[in-house]
Amino acid sequence: MIKSKKYLQDYFPNTVRQTTPLGRAYKDPTDDSEHPFLALSVTTILGLVLNKGIGFDLWLKNNGRFSDWIRDYKAHLGTAVHILCEQLYNGQEVNLSDIQDRINKHLTKQDFAEAGGYANVVRIVRLYLESFLKFVDDNEMTTWETELQLFDSKVPYAGTVDWIGKLNGEPSILDIKTGAEVDSHEYQLVAYGMLHNFMFPKHKVKKLYTLYIKSGYRIKPNYKLKEVSWDLSEDWKRIVQLALNIYGKKGMWRFPKRFEPRKTFLIDKGAK
Repeated sequence: MIKSKKYLQDYFPNTVRQTTPLGRAYKDPTDDSEHPFLALSVTTILGLVLNKGIGFDLWLKNNGRFSDWIRDYKAHLGTAVHILCEQLYNGQEVNLSDIQDRINKHLTKQDFAEAGGYANVVRIVRLYLESFLKFVDDNEMTTWETELQLFDSKVPYAGTVDWIGKLNGEPSILDIKTGAEVDSHEYQLVAYGMLHNFMFPKHKVKKLYTLYIKSGYRIKPNYKLKEVSWDLSEDWKRIVQLALNIYGKKGMWRFPKRFEPRKTFLIDKGAK
């Protein structure tokens, strides 16, 4: 059940997500200037700067041309699971019909083929939710907000936090992952924590966690709760600075113009 903090109740992030040549960004929709301020998402910056590692390279090599299908299936599945977990955070019941509705909305026929059929996707989602509820049962949680957009025009990056509240008595930020552990996840949490504490210096979070929920268990639900160290803050600052050095100018992102095809097409009959 949400017990929202007043500082979050009074915070109304007026932002929209926008796709740019560099990747996803956040902007103020009321800024109609010729060059509005755009803050790149944390995951976009990480994708621009960091290699995903040898594990990812091997996975790509092994899966070849099917890698895009697998990637899309995992992303769509993760979206559905995240939304259902958010419903549970907010005290709502999730039944089989809710699960099927989310699957039908976010996954494709290609995803079903990749997963071994529609019924198997439903089972996988249910296993993820069992894992998530095992985590909830094992910990004391007070939810302040879910899917919280963090955006400030003084900061070149922005992002959306899965969960913020008190976890085992400590003000915390939590991010849910349905995939494998990746080093970049830790930078993501540190980035969110730093931005939150910059925006709300009187209401700082103390703990940062990544929650890896599982669907591959055989005996009973399990998960991994990984605390992220604030010691990575300086590393995150260096990542942002490196990204700005490559893709920015004077502390602002530069977005190369994409080629736009003409609206009307006609062959010039006099042309040779």
